[in-house]
Amino acid sequence: MGKATLILSLFVFAADLQTTQTPPPPSAPDADHSKTKIPSTFKAVPGLMGVGVLSRQEEAAKPFTPRQPNASAAVIIGGKGEEPNEIYKQLKGMAPGEKFNAVFQGGLAALTYVGISEAPLGCEGNTVRMALFQGTTPIPQGIVWILPHGRVTAVPVAMKELSPTEIPKSMRTTQSDSIAYRLRNITVLLEKKAPYKLGFSVYVRNQRTLFIEKERSHMADDTSDFNLHDDTRIQVPVPVAAFELKPDKLMLIILRTQGYEGDSFSLLEVRGNKAVYSPDSGEYYSYCMH
Repeated sequence: MGKATLILSLFVFAADLQTTQTPPPPSAPDADHSKTKIPSTFKAVPGLMGVGVLSRQEEAAKPFTPRQPNASAAVIIGGKGEEPNEIYKQLKGMAPGEKFNAVFQGGLAALTYVGISEAPLGCEGNTVRMALFQGTTPIPQGIVWILPHGRVTAVPVAMKELSPTEIPKSMRTTQSDSIAYRLRNITVLLEKKAPYKLGFSVYVRNQRTLFIEKERSHMADDTSDFNLHDDTRIQVPVPVAAFELKPDKLMLIILRTQGYEGDSFSLLEVRGNKAVYSPDSGEYYSYCMH
């Protein structure tokens, strides 16, 4: 899927209970949700990338986290006034009540599709569309992978940021700044090769299978170089979540790249010894559209 410019949804769910003397009708058989068709966030990879939402009391630890007390997770599907994208069109036609499975860094959850709404996110006046999902399992702030119930399943994969001394010397191509993340037998290494040049490498079983160079772009009078160690890490693709799809044994690593007015999310796919990464395909969450 191409870039989507930020999305967030708000759905107010109210139930008016009435007593009645008429007995309820017999329950219908459960629907076969394994045939539920939903779009994919990243082209042919099954599933939707969503986010855990905030309750009324929680503080936002991540800027891409919407506040929605009546949902457990949300898929951001566009900004207010934007032309509806394919994900919006397909989810808009889905009846509430469809069953889904969600995987996040802390575990698994069963979700039910609620509907689509709009809500503010980021700067004052910025509004996005969201598809909402509800469940009983608490989902923390962060990335969530959502799949139709009964189809492909997924499990979370633990991720660790390595200390400088833990990064193998054999992986470094320069002696400059570097950060690295380990996920099972996969290592994602980022190196500052020059003030405005970043090296992105993927190692599987200590063998490099992918290398990309990224140039730093600037906005207005900003002339900052790459900074791998500050809180924002502007324009640095950082792994924020990882999941393994079964039975395909496909590893999905979600990378967040923080920009000046929003976040880009891209996908690194690793299957066996092969890694595929498309920095320009994915989602863009814009916080200041007006």
